[in-house]
Amino acid sequence: MRFAGDNNIVASSNLVEYKMLSYTYIQANSCYNCPLLEKVIIPEGVEKVNYGVLCKCPKLVEVTLPDSITNMDGTVLWQCTGLKSVNIPNKLKSIG
Repeated sequence: MRFAGDNNIVASSNLVEYKMLSYTYIQANSCYNCPLLEKVIIPEGVEKVNYGVLCKCPKLVEVTLPDSITNMDGTVLWQCTGLKSVNIPNKLKSIG
């Protein structure tokens, strides 16, 4: 199983857009506390997104989730106060 490791881009003060690499599992806090992050693209093939992946990204307005996601932690988008909309993947079985 390939995954994006813990704390990949924690507290990056200048990151605005991030396209994640192709993994099947995105580990906790990958983009935690990135205050300027506005857009994230999670690629097709990702099946699970762990806790806190995009927490505390107040300027995040756009998140693209692939249909391959089946499990997503309930805190993935915690304190993303600028978020306008998120698509819910068809295969999503659980949030939490």
